[in-house]
Amino acid sequence: MTGSIPGSIKDAAVLGPGTQAAKREGVRSELKRLTAR
Repeated sequence: MTGSIPGSIKDAAVLGPGTQAAKREGVRSELKRLTAR
């Protein structure tokens, strides 16, 4: 795993079935937060 990936994605994978769609949504939300700052 690359250091740029936040731990939230890992948590999402643990909470959910680990579908690619869920991961993509998580990445998009994180990117939006990072870009918002």
